[in-house]
Amino acid sequence: MDVFDEAVFKERVSSINAFNGNRLVFHLNDGTTKEIVWQNPSRRESWTDDMKSKARERSLKHGKR
Repeated sequence: MDVFDEAVFKERVSSINAFNGNRLVFHLNDGTTKEIVWQNPSRRESWTDDMKSKARERSLKHGKR
């Protein structure tokens, strides 16, 4: 799915098992399984330039107290 649809998800997925190492095993209603290993993105990579600027301003403001 390109866009999450809860009704379709519930129709297709019977259960999900989660394991160490960011491994998920989806058990589908048609009897098949699908294994996914996902990467946890670095928090640093998710910050926009605007978010960085606002954090810098807050840090400077708190440091001047």
